[in-house]
This record gives sequence, C-alpha cells and structure tokens, in this order.
Amino acid sequence: PFDSSCARTGGARAPGTAADSSVVLLGAEALGAQERLALMTLRIYAEALQMCRDLRPVLAVIARHDKDLERQIRRAACSVVLNTAEGEHSSDGHRRKRFRTARGSAGEARAGVDAAEAFGLIAPLGEVERARMDKVVGTLSKLAS
Repeated sequence: PFDSSCARTGGARAPGTAADSSVVLLGAEALGAQERLALMTLRIYAEALQMCRDLRPVLAVIARHDKDLERQIRRAACSVVLNTAEGEHSSDGHRRKRFRTARGSAGEARAGVDAAEAFGLIAPLGEVERARMDKVVGTLSKLAS
C-alpha cells in the first residue's frame, strides 16, 4: 500500500522505504519537537538575515548623524544572526544561551532604531520592517525558553 501524504512524490512511495525518510511534510503539527525546533530556527535565521538587509539603508542614514549608534546597531544585528546560527548547532543548554544572547541583541538593535527615530535621525521604520524585528525578538524568546 502507498501512503498519499508525501507531497514531493505525490504519494508514490511505500511506507518504510528509503524515500520515506526524506518526505516533505505539509504541516508542522506532523513534526516532532526536535524537528519543529529546527524548522523554527531555520526560519528565524532567514528572518534575522532579512532584518540585517532591511537595516542596511537605515544604518547608512544613522551613520551620517551618529556613527557610534550606527556601529552599535550593526554589531547587535550581526550578533542576532551569529548567535542564532551557533544555537542551531549546539546542545540543549548551550542552545538556549545562544538564543537568549540573540534575543538580547535583537532587542538592542530594535532599541537602537527606536532611539534613532526618537532623536529624529531617521524616519520611522516601515510596518513590514518593524514587524520583522518584532517577530525576530518574539521567536527568539520562544527558542530561548
């Protein structure tokens, strides 16, 4: 009998075969705890990279007015990406520490942008960019707990 739940092959595989181990799952609810953690980490890593891309033009404007603040935001944003990647490949206790560090750095980057906005150095971030920063902080909070 063939299992029709395989999205990649349209169901043309027998359960228990080698192809069964590389199935593309359609719903996160079908994943175990480790797989959900890995998927969440992969997704937030991509979001953190996009957050850095979003900040590139903002940092250029901040640098014209306050080079120290620009450097601090840039370092914090880089720390998010680096600690997320490190946490992904760490054991449980160390993983949570790296995600906590990444969460703190994401909060620091967000606060730096808030300060730049408050001082009138930059226009407010767009809704998409602000939502992405909030999502990074929120997801890293979940991963750190």
